[in-house]
Amino acid sequence: MRPSTIGLIAAAIATVVAGSACAIILSLFAPGISPLMILAEMSPVPKVVVIFIILNMIGVTLTGLIGLLVTRRSERGPGGPEILLWVATGVCTVFGVLAALYSELNTQIGIRAVGPVSFAVTAPSRAESLLALTVGLAGATLALAFMVGIVNRRMGPRAKP
Repeated sequence: MRPSTIGLIAAAIATVVAGSACAIILSLFAPGISPLMILAEMSPVPKVVVIFIILNMIGVTLTGLIGLLVTRRSERGPGGPEILLWVATGVCTVFGVLAALYSELNTQIGIRAVGPVSFAVTAPSRAESLLALTVGLAGATLALAFMVGIVNRRMGPRAKP
């Protein structure tokens, strides 16, 4: 398998796991809160990072579509769109993880200030962390999906042994 295909599978699985964990936490411990409400009430730093990732996803979509349209089968070696998509994959992943860690740090600071609390009290903050991670991984998954399409278009299907 090509590295981009392996990365796509791993990113897609991680996105589903993080998104499912966020949905489970919200449904069990905060039934009246939606992911959109979590996004609206996020602390400023993770919110800015999530908005940056969403804007980055627009650029990824445009780059991927352009790459699919201009790539020919005879070309060899990674071209401009593939390199940009690899960078976008890394940026989305790193920023998503950093936003999730920052949100988790805020949760831990709050727990430290007030003392031990139940998980239900911190559930919205935990969902905020998972939502930031999910958005970052979704951006990486989108970039890798376009990359797999471009690589398959450029190299053609692999011969079966």
